[in-house]
Amino acid sequence: MLMRSLQCSAICGLGRRSRLVACRDMFGRFLPDQYCNHLQPPAREEACESTAHCGNWKTGPWQSCSELCGVNVKTYRQVVCVSPQTDDHLEEADCDVRKKPSNERSCNLPPCGQSSPSEIDNEKYEWRVGDWSE
Repeated sequence: MLMRSLQCSAICGLGRRSRLVACRDMFGRFLPDQYCNHLQPPAREEACESTAHCGNWKTGPWQSCSELCGVNVKTYRQVVCVSPQTDDHLEEADCDVRKKPSNERSCNLPPCGQSSPSEIDNEKYEWRVGDWSE
């Protein structure tokens, strides 16, 4: 059997690689696969992991929550793939998507109520402050 490996399909992270598998006789001549059917064929494809020239995920700061109350209110941040050597932006495919940090999270705000503050338990409230203006 002849086996020649090909490159991993991934620039970074998990990928697949395949190899050529051919039936040959003792003189090195190529034969139809049926001549080797009595033998267990070697795998033609396998998983591979490439770590060469992989980018890193870089996160920006979380934005301030845009609401003071409410359920399902989220805040966001920028998450980009960058070169570890130059910090230049790369394509997302150049970073390992399994390790990508989240770009959103819940603000964990109290629900917006219909009652006036005097009628509600005051321990459920607190002052929230934003960043100073420049």
